[in-house]
Formats: sequence, C-alpha cells, structure tokens
Amino acid sequence: MFLPGVTLEKARVVLQMVYGAVAAPDVLGSVEVPPEVHAGAGFDPAPSAPGTLLTTADLALRTAQSTSTGGTHLLTADGDTPLTEWIATARQWRERLETTLATRSITLFHQPIRALDDGALLAHETLARIRDGDSFLTAGAFFPFAERFDLAGELDILIASALLADLPEDVPAFLNLSSRSIVDPAFGVWLTDALQASSIPRDRLIIEFPELALQVDRDRTADLMRMAVAAGYRISIDHVGTSSTTFEYLGQLPLSFAKVDRKYVHGLTDSAENRLLLTTLVQLARTRNIVLIAEGVETRQERAGLLDAGVHFGLGFLLGEPGSDRMS
Repeated sequence: MFLPGVTLEKARVVLQMVYGAVAAPDVLGSVEVPPEVHAGAGFDPAPSAPGTLLTTADLALRTAQSTSTGGTHLLTADGDTPLTEWIATARQWRERLETTLATRSITLFHQPIRALDDGALLAHETLARIRDGDSFLTAGAFFPFAERFDLAGELDILIASALLADLPEDVPAFLNLSSRSIVDPAFGVWLTDALQASSIPRDRLIIEFPELALQVDRDRTADLMRMAVAAGYRISIDHVGTSSTTFEYLGQLPLSFAKVDRKYVHGLTDSAENRLLLTTLVQLARTRNIVLIAEGVETRQERAGLLDAGVHFGLGFLLGEPGSDRMS
C-alpha cells in the first residue's frame, strides 16, 4: 500500500488499522489467520522512490516478526537516518546469514521437555542460535530475515545436519522445521534423502512440523510427515490450537506428539474457553495415542492447571532453560 502525502501520525494510524483488520478473524471470515500476525511500514517526510519505501516496509515487517509474537513496526526517516540507512541494515542481515551458512557457524541449544509431575526428562527441544559477540541471537530474531532473503531452506539444512551429526545421548531430540522450508520441493528432497540415509537410531530423533505449514500447503506437509514415519521416525506438530482445523488433522495424521500453543497455557487459569479446548485436546489425543506437550510453562499455577486438565509433559523456563554448547 502506497500512501503519498500522509503525516507520520497518519501513517501510524493506518498501520494499526491495517494490522487490526488482518488480525481480526471476524473480518476474514473462514480464511485462516496465522497465529502470529505482523505488519510493517516505512515513512519518509521527504520525496522518496516507491522502491525504497517498499524495501523499508519489508524490513519493518521482518523487524516486527523478529521482535514480537504479534504486532507492528514503523521505520521512519529523519535528518540523521535516511531510509537508505535502514536498507543498509537489511543488507547487513543478509551478509551475516550468508556468513553463517558459509562457515557453518550455528549453535544448537537444547531445552528440556519434562514430566509435569516429577520432572522426569522426556526429550530435548532443539533451538538454533547465531553468536553475536558475547551473546547469541535466537531464531526468532534472525529467521524472519532468512525468509526475506530466501535462505530459510539452507538454514534448516544446516541445523538439521548439525543435529543429525551430534544428537544428545540421553533422550530423543526434536528437530523443528520451518513452514517456508516444508513447502519448498528442494528441501523436501533433501530431507527425504537425509532421513532415509541416516544411521542414527530412529527413536532418537523426532521431526516437528509447524501447524502453519498445514495451512500453507497441507498436501506437501502431510506427504513429508508420512515419509518421515515410513522411514521409522516419530513426528510432532507445534502451536496446536491456532487453527480451526486442529481437531481434523489430529484425528488424521500419524502424530506421536503435539505441542499445545503457549497462549492456551498462559490463559488456562482464567479462561474457561482455554480450559474447554484443552480438555477436548486431551480427550482426542488419548484416543489417538498422541502425547501432548505444553509450550511455555512458566509458573507453578500453570503446571498445576495443566496436570488437572490431563496434560503430563511440558517445556518452559519453569522446567528448565535452554542450554548447551553444541556447535556445527
């Protein structure tokens, strides 16, 4: 959307209006809304080329994706920071990601998935990090830019290769795939070959698919799931409960695990609707022999509520923070 002649305040208002319209399910009717909706915009009080504004708006969108679970971001030009400087920031992100791929300098952290009653270790969640000085950038910070520059598939291959080469020895590990990679035919070919050729014990690796991938390309996602199961691996799906088709695919796909989206966990104690959904998920999972895992468990009250609802496993800071120094 190109709006000439608007003020900065008007640009902010329009951005929020667009975001509100896209994020409202009643506006879109039966159209599926991704669980994390973002919007970005670029503003320049001086005349600026449409291409420059478009590139800046795209960078603003990626910034919103990398800094929040849902929301907006507005990049503005002023006397000290022209839009071209923001565009240079995008180029820096691309260079950093390309360097990461070229040097294979990804770090894998592992976060424990535990039983909610006695803390017994069930599995590890695999989390990718990129070193940034003395700290690390999370996938939430860099992956939106990887998608912007069509590098998501290469990053997923790097992460999967690193995990396959150095699996934790104590319990199984979850390998998380991005929806962008799953719908990419080339990535599907690579994943099929890698999983079928691997000599690792099949029970040591669990392949995890995002629920969003089923909304983007259900057939391709389901095909990859069936391939993984045929090769002897167990599969999981995350962010369960963010789609109106959740109960349909839980009843049809060959899942061993399903992760309940954290918004239901955090709202469990004060939302009757969340409790009802969770109870229904537990009943369906039990009939299908699917192990439910709650995401983002942070308080004792949440843990108690989940146990009361029949969810027996979870991950989150209450149960253990990410940690490891596994390097590819």
